[in-house]
Amino acid sequence: GGKVGKSNWDEIFNRITEFPTQPMRRKLLQIIANHLFAQTGKTGLNEKKWGNRYSYLRSMALSSYRNYLDEEGILAWENHITHRWMELLKESMESGFETRVQAMMDDPLFHFIYKNQEVQSVLHEIRSWFYDRYDVIYTHKLGKQMNEKGFSMKRELLTFRSYLLHFTNVWIALVIGAILMLDFGDAWTALAELGDTTGILITFFVGIAAAGIYLYINLKEKTRNAPEDNLWERTISRWSRIGLFLGISLVYTLVLTSLLWLLFSATDEVVHGPGALLHILGWTGFALLIGIFFGLLSDSS
Repeated sequence: GGKVGKSNWDEIFNRITEFPTQPMRRKLLQIIANHLFAQTGKTGLNEKKWGNRYSYLRSMALSSYRNYLDEEGILAWENHITHRWMELLKESMESGFETRVQAMMDDPLFHFIYKNQEVQSVLHEIRSWFYDRYDVIYTHKLGKQMNEKGFSMKRELLTFRSYLLHFTNVWIALVIGAILMLDFGDAWTALAELGDTTGILITFFVGIAAAGIYLYINLKEKTRNAPEDNLWERTISRWSRIGLFLGISLVYTLVLTSLLWLLFSATDEVVHGPGALLHILGWTGFALLIGIFFGLLSDSS
């Protein structure tokens, strides 16, 4: 269960130079590496176990392996690091530890891993994992970090588009929620006709607050605080992501209900005159809560 440092690996490399052939050295290194990795324990809530495994990977990447191995040996060594790195990353993702996943993705020691075809093949899965946690900002940073340089408006738009497309079920559910208001929103229509600003604003803000709380519960179910996390920072991070997603959803719903109001403006289905704005606001609050609830429910199923 002890930690293996760079100096330990360099000592091991010095020892294996006593073996005359590179294949013998590679085989011995593989045996040693697998044995030492097994000693670090399994990932769990225990910070020490995860830290030991991560330190093990960093010590391998920091070691002077390029000075001791031939080209084939270097490739085998880096493939071993990549395999263990992906194993630890997936376990961290399955456990919902966002900060650990971000630490592994951000560590410059492992950037050579991004060129590996296996890692490239799961890039979409990693991005989708962060999208599912409403994190478009980190996913954008990740894309630039992995294989892109400089600013590109096209890339920014493509990242934002893929973020929006990830929540297609929510956008469809918001449309359904807005349409349902025509059948089940008689009470709020009556409030708008009476000019009851207080009642409409309560509906509007309760809809936003309830949708925000539901999003927070949904995010909490997908993420866990690692023992080493700062709880205050984690809470701020969650609410900032929810605020961005809720803001996008609110604008989308407001535009949607305004268009539906225009579509039915020649009928008695909508409120006209001074109460029109109140009707749209009440309609938006209702549709927002219904749409987000059923949209995320369908995503989880």
